[in-house]
Amino acid sequence: MRWSKVVVCTAAGAFLLAGCGADPVSHGSSGHLRPSSAGNHLTSAVAISDLRTSTARPGYAAGSVTLASSKALTAEKSSGPAPAPAPASSPLARTHAHNDYLHAHPLFDALSHRFLSVEADIWLADDGSLLVGHTKSALQHDQTIEALYLDPLMQLAATNGGHVYADSNATVQLLVDVKSSGTATYAALDRQLRTHYRSLLTSWAGGVEHRGAVTVVISGNRDRPLMESQPVRYAAYDGRLSDLGAGAPATFIPLISANWSSVFKWKGTGSMPSSERAQLHAIVNTAHADHQQVRFWNTPDRSASQRLDVWREELAADVDWLNTDELGALEDYLATHDTAAPRDLSRYIVFENHARPWSVDYVH
Repeated sequence: MRWSKVVVCTAAGAFLLAGCGADPVSHGSSGHLRPSSAGNHLTSAVAISDLRTSTARPGYAAGSVTLASSKALTAEKSSGPAPAPAPASSPLARTHAHNDYLHAHPLFDALSHRFLSVEADIWLADDGSLLVGHTKSALQHDQTIEALYLDPLMQLAATNGGHVYADSNATVQLLVDVKSSGTATYAALDRQLRTHYRSLLTSWAGGVEHRGAVTVVISGNRDRPLMESQPVRYAAYDGRLSDLGAGAPATFIPLISANWSSVFKWKGTGSMPSSERAQLHAIVNTAHADHQQVRFWNTPDRSASQRLDVWREELAADVDWLNTDELGALEDYLATHDTAAPRDLSRYIVFENHARPWSVDYVH
């Protein structure tokens, strides 16, 4: 067994979050690439023997949360990475952390900057693990979606009376970008969500949404027929511009995502052409008419001035999620410029907590 230990400092105190990775095992043909039926990427299960390994940390149960002694915290600080920052007490509307796992402290860096949405790329390993990383070569045994996201979110909700943020009942969005086979990866994720995390999550049954502390949205390689066929779901579907006005309910497609550079020629230098500005506003208005939200990825960000100009146009158009790798910059920008933030945050305040385990009698 290989173990990883992450020291996490929250407003409620410090704790150790331990994750488990399996011993390396090769499963022959699982390393061969094959086309995905749900996307145009060449995908497959990831061979465990191909993964990077980390230093063993024995003595911690997988997914367990244990109080850390001051001695342990001191040792970790002096000999390893700095502890993760504490989450802020309340979030900012529109904040989406693109490829969140690339930050020094996945999830917690975003929460410390008041982000309300985080993005994680996942791959299905041939032992059934759901590993987080942008490419196969970057994957590690202990970097699972459970260890980096689902378990810490569960712990925060337990600490904060059913909410991720201590002073807000806004739902946090977890955008899961599937890199391996859409069908097999979603099936594995779905088993984990409904078996271990359903008390935490927004769910959908019979076309009715029951909001929880965290809403999972599936992006990347997606098996739409499989998701649509489920009587009860614990994840929603990330739509594309082709889904605008196509009749799918927001209870299935709550989010419309698009590649900025595929839609607009303007790259954030000079004024946005009036025709493109009108197109941006039309996209947002169409989505909002169907109670859907909008996010653009691959927005121009080679310079701070580009980012600021694009954010200004997105904010003026009422884009719901501003996609960024620059957490502090977006926090500062929205805190200063999003004067309608209290109204906008009401979009994400979605449930009223009752007794634990958290009830599905939510306020919409």
